[in-house]
Amino acid sequence: MTLIRTALTLAFLLAIATGDTCAADKNTAEAKSAKDSTNLLKNGSFENLNARGSAADWINKQHAGVRAYDFSVVEDQAHDAKRSMMIRRLQKQVWGKAEQIVPVGAELAGKTVEFDVWMRGEQVGKKGYMIRVGAFAGSNLLDFAKSERYSGDSDWTKRSLRLKVPEFTSQLVVAVTLEDAGTIWIDNARLSAVEQP
Repeated sequence: MTLIRTALTLAFLLAIATGDTCAADKNTAEAKSAKDSTNLLKNGSFENLNARGSAADWINKQHAGVRAYDFSVVEDQAHDAKRSMMIRRLQKQVWGKAEQIVPVGAELAGKTVEFDVWMRGEQVGKKGYMIRVGAFAGSNLLDFAKSERYSGDSDWTKRSLRLKVPEFTSQLVVAVTLEDAGTIWIDNARLSAVEQP
């Protein structure tokens, strides 16, 4: 009888331990999912392509005129995973940029967002490249933040800036802009709400 009770007790304890392990695994997966979902940007790693082979969810623009920039998703340069976005100026033009529009609700008003992205540059002219975040109500610009200009050659470096989201903001626009000769690569782009100290 004692052996049966001991066996039942061990089986019960094993079931609890297994259940706890499953719960822990579930909690870990949920925590990872919550962490991943804090990125307000889509396709920040540039792994997903649209039907034309460009980075899904990103918009490529240039100031004016005939095609002056090559916007490509490449596999020979990546900070993480398999791909990155490359912007190369082909001929003189004021600027070329990759941007993403992020719809936001009233819950972000008054909070601070941080845009960070890993970047690499090669033979970038003195006007350089920069990152930017703009807050808009419809088409009206309410506020913006932009980084300093980066030029020359640089290995993968994390670039970051913050913006306090004004009331009535309906969308945020993040952008990486190349304003001179050269090539830049972009990877691991993230936009998230941050706690202010």
